[in-house]
Amino acid sequence: MHFSAENGHLVTTRALLEHKANASLCNGEGSYPIHSAASEGRAEVVALLHEFGLSVNLKGPKGLAPILIAAAKGHVSVVAYLLQARASTELTDYLGNTALGLAAKGSRSSTNAAKLQDTDTARSNTCR
Repeated sequence: MHFSAENGHLVTTRALLEHKANASLCNGEGSYPIHSAASEGRAEVVALLHEFGLSVNLKGPKGLAPILIAAAKGHVSVVAYLLQARASTELTDYLGNTALGLAAKGSRSSTNAAKLQDTDTARSNTCR
């Protein structure tokens, strides 16, 4: 499951899930498939795993939730999906960093932070 999620194999991941593979098993590092997909920028796989019941706020190693991982790595499409899916913007890692803070620290900091802030602002302006 982790391999297919991390490598963006949407069809394989769907087949595994449809055949009742357990997406709630963590790997040796304590990560779940949704973390692997978020880490590699696989927005479609993140959405599929969420559709099959994995929480968008699931914390893995060092308290990292998918939104924190994706923000730190500059995967704006994953962050946008997670925000749409109501991932918490209040989550922090073990050092107290938020997704916005991690995006600002990333290699393309101004772009990442601006997109994350724009996406979060747009989400907060929608009906709940």
